[in-house]
Amino acid sequence: MPKDPIISFCSSNDPPGTVDPGLDKDVGCCETSSSGPASATVSITNAYPDYQCRVAFGIKNIGEEPVTITGVELDKPLALDASVSPPDLVSTTIEPGQMITAYLDLRVNDLAREAANYNFELTINGE
Repeated sequence: MPKDPIISFCSSNDPPGTVDPGLDKDVGCCETSSSGPASATVSITNAYPDYQCRVAFGIKNIGEEPVTITGVELDKPLALDASVSPPDLVSTTIEPGQMITAYLDLRVNDLAREAANYNFELTINGE
């Protein structure tokens, strides 16, 4: 029977009303919210080419047996480049009651329109 880890928290380094990372002004923003036990919604508002943000998320094993991360699904648009760290997140085993923190680094590429809005799902799979 498959076991699912849960996303216990998610947050962004550029919530609304803050200066964009690496800049001196507030243009875009990145928000996160839980959308299910093992998934989160990421929303980027007022994006522009080269906008960057980082999402931190906690993955917790609330079961009684170890859970191994088998995949990270990103249902993201082509205008977003993404990388997940740590690089060995897939294949990481989480012991019962343990939580680990992982990161999703996002960059808006040249396919983006000025002032565009993007929403997508992040899902963690485990067994």
